[in-house]
Amino acid sequence: MDTDIFDKYLNYKIKTICDYSIILSNIIGIDKNNFWHKKKDIEESVKWIVKDYMYNLDSNRNTENTIRLFIDDISILKYDIDNELVSTINYFININRAFEIKKYEKEIILIASIIYIANELDIATSPYKNNKNNYRTILNNYLAKFNKIPYFMLIDDSKKNTNLILEKIKENVKKERKIFNYLNSKTSFNKYIKIVKNDKYYLSQYNYSVQGLNKVDSKANDYVYENEKIADKLILISKDVIIITLMKLLSIRKLGKVFFLPIKNSFFEDESNINNLSETFKDNYLSKYIRVLIECKDYNKNIKNIVIKNNIDTFVYFDTNDNLVDNMKSIDKYLFSKDYAKKHFETIKTLIANNKEIIIENYCTIQFDYDLLEEEDIV
Repeated sequence: MDTDIFDKYLNYKIKTICDYSIILSNIIGIDKNNFWHKKKDIEESVKWIVKDYMYNLDSNRNTENTIRLFIDDISILKYDIDNELVSTINYFININRAFEIKKYEKEIILIASIIYIANELDIATSPYKNNKNNYRTILNNYLAKFNKIPYFMLIDDSKKNTNLILEKIKENVKKERKIFNYLNSKTSFNKYIKIVKNDKYYLSQYNYSVQGLNKVDSKANDYVYENEKIADKLILISKDVIIITLMKLLSIRKLGKVFFLPIKNSFFEDESNINNLSETFKDNYLSKYIRVLIECKDYNKNIKNIVIKNNIDTFVYFDTNDNLVDNMKSIDKYLFSKDYAKKHFETIKTLIANNKEIIIENYCTIQFDYDLLEEEDIV
């Protein structure tokens, strides 16, 4: 799978929120909008703001301090539009008009609120979100919530734009279902093993089902598996399935989970495998959520050079009876089993003191992507 599929889906989400926001700007407004007069102006602004918002979905931005610095109406914080406000403030800074933020405070709060509603509408109508309400009720509930802001007003008296956005929602719901119906598979999937309780780390484990495979001669099966480098292909398929899982999580804005992709040293003997993996880590979004995991017995200087050269974010795994020999102390990122950590506590303390990145397994529960979609966010 080309990693472009994730970027195309992300751009589709950005376009969807932009489309909804433009229509919403004709449904809810303020008296005398002095900043956005023309459709072209609001389209350009919304596109920039939504991109900034979507690319910082799981960033730990100090939103409240930024808002308090620029916005006088702090009561607006109760509407949970912090990230949308910060992205709108960033827009003003980007166009060198930060000095006008207080002047256009109401307009900024309006556009942030519109983007919030657009985003929530898209999440609420995702195939991975259960909603008892119909689209019109969902929309009306959000409009009623934000219409309580004293200087906001509903301006779509004829309901022309309300009907337009509802039609747009229906179109996008059909597209979304079509996308994921195409990508879902009951015979090719990952199990995700949660390895740290109350944290974001998961070990991916690829599973497949081929009808009649158990009837094939095992020696012939092993021969094909070895000579056709099936193991390498399954690793790459597992990576692609992680990307599909990330698309599903993006559809309901539940990003932040990190997936380990286990890889054997033989995988790195094939240049095409390295190139495929490298392309994934060139992607600014995907590289935040995928890590390579190599067992310590497979790790060597050659692999270290490959992953550094290609910016492949890699952890080395140590189990109970593995030894952290001197040449392994140059590793920057470690994943230790619970038993190993107990056995080598002092060694780990030294690594932490030397600013090494350490993760220790303390949990083991198997989940599927639908479990991840329902799981509560880790705060």
